[in-house]
Amino acid sequence: MRWFGFVLLGLVVLLASACGGGASEEGAPDGRASEEGAPDGGAAIDLVRDALEAQLEAALLRDLPLLEEEEARCISDAILAAMPAFETALEDPNFFAEQMLAGVQAAQERCLAPGRIAELEEAEALVRTPEATEAAFLLVVRRVVGGLDAGDQELVGAGYLVCGLAEEAGSLDTLLARLAATPETSAKAAADLAPSLGRILGAEELITFSTIAVVTLCPEFDEG
Repeated sequence: MRWFGFVLLGLVVLLASACGGGASEEGAPDGRASEEGAPDGGAAIDLVRDALEAQLEAALLRDLPLLEEEEARCISDAILAAMPAFETALEDPNFFAEQMLAGVQAAQERCLAPGRIAELEEAEALVRTPEATEAAFLLVVRRVVGGLDAGDQELVGAGYLVCGLAEEAGSLDTLLARLAATPETSAKAAADLAPSLGRILGAEELITFSTIAVVTLCPEFDEG
């Protein structure tokens, strides 16, 4: 997936976290009733979906200004229609992220012809600077991977280190397969990244971080 589709995912993630970040806190994990006057987890999830329905199209037009209004409306409707239940995000964040990636990519391909996607990517690439790319990476990775207390330059450096791993592997899919299937490879990569990230990532976190890093900072190695 090229950067264009990933920007769409970033918008959904940011809107969801900004509008409904308290959902998991308001619903008691053991199923007990929430405090009086506070919305329960289900109500908070409904608020997130309502906020996304109200804001996603406008966010697409704001952050991807080369989109036409009809294109943004189509993409927004397709993403919302295919969005997995937010309960899944609380139970299995990694599966939710995978489903969101698939849904965003499908929305892009449903609403935009391949030539239009290439046109938008080429036009946006002319105005995007490395600093903007790194800023997008930092914005998304800090939202998706919790507990990263390292400074911006350290995080960016770790991201480029993953780019090197993807280049060595030949593609993002190959790198992720190695990390998932070979504990030694995963442990070594996590240890190498730890000084820059401030902690050692678990296997699933490492895969998530690697995916964000490659598709944001070095999409030329995302050949999957």
